[in-house]
Amino acid sequence: RSDKKPINYKIEESKKEIVFRVPQEYAGYTAEVYVDGHFLLAYTIGRKAELKININSKLGQELLNDIKKNRNVEIRV
Repeated sequence: RSDKKPINYKIEESKKEIVFRVPQEYAGYTAEVYVDGHFLLAYTIGRKAELKININSKLGQELLNDIKKNRNVEIRV
């Protein structure tokens, strides 16, 4: 189990991607995304404090379905 802590985020959806906006101080950190407590992926937060996931990817489709089903999506750093 990871010792990383959940952080706040805002989520946006465009035609091409799901964007998680996190506080600027986490830019450059490696974040872990969990859905209902299950690890989904690790991702480096960009300079603009965003995690972008392509909607057309398998992970993007899975995440979109989880969000629409109101599952608990956590970003931990």
